[in-house]
Amino acid sequence: MTDPQDLYQAEILEHDENPRNEGRLDDPTASARVSNPLCGDRVQVDLQIEDGVIRDIRFKGRGCAISRASASMMTELVQGLPADEAAELEAKIQQWLDSEARMPPEGLERLEPLGAVRAFPSRKRCATLAWSSLTKALNLPRP
Repeated sequence: MTDPQDLYQAEILEHDENPRNEGRLDDPTASARVSNPLCGDRVQVDLQIEDGVIRDIRFKGRGCAISRASASMMTELVQGLPADEAAELEAKIQQWLDSEARMPPEGLERLEPLGAVRAFPSRKRCATLAWSSLTKALNLPRP
């Protein structure tokens, strides 16, 4: 059996305790909130999109260390990306977490610590919750 401590690698704990880009944007161009009814975790993502590029991103979340760390990692990874490219990431991450591949897809290597959730299927949703919120925000009509 895999040790549950593997879920809480140093990088996961560091992002949970010192999350990047936590908070709300004053005037987001896109925003969405997603919840996990099974555990009560929830994440809201606010985006500032200009010329098709994510110029700023913030998250506000309540939940376990995995969901908060994943949200923090996400904000670092997608800031500056074209919105259409960022919208494809949730599917890539889900596919990786459902596979046997140790390393995430190219360009997502920084997410490797999240791979530990594969041994705990009920925790995969924790790792993808923020990404679902991002996808939802990017798929909403924008002014």
